[in-house]
Amino acid sequence: MLEVQTSDSVNGTTSVDNNDAQYMSIISAHISSLSDSLRHLSLTIHDNPEVRNKEFIAHEALTNFIREQKGQWEVTPSAYGIGTAFVAVFDSGREGSVVSFNAEYGEFLL
Repeated sequence: MLEVQTSDSVNGTTSVDNNDAQYMSIISAHISSLSDSLRHLSLTIHDNPEVRNKEFIAHEALTNFIREQKGQWEVTPSAYGIGTAFVAVFDSGREGSVVSFNAEYGEFLL
């Protein structure tokens, strides 16, 4: 379980923000519920090494995984004219913050 703590540097006290802690608990529980699916996704990518913008198995595995999730995910494969790029957008339909996560496939050439 994740815990969010805040520190008061003036008097040295530490407290848990209940609102943040509640969100972290919900997030942690959701990620835990996806453990088997995430493991399968991880092994699929690991067992099929791809390099140099040829990550087509990883692209397919990731976009399929996102499409299978609950909610209003809009997945655009091969985005921006790049065969291995994709965009996944979730719209909760509620007002609030927008979160953006940007990643790239990593490679280590030995």
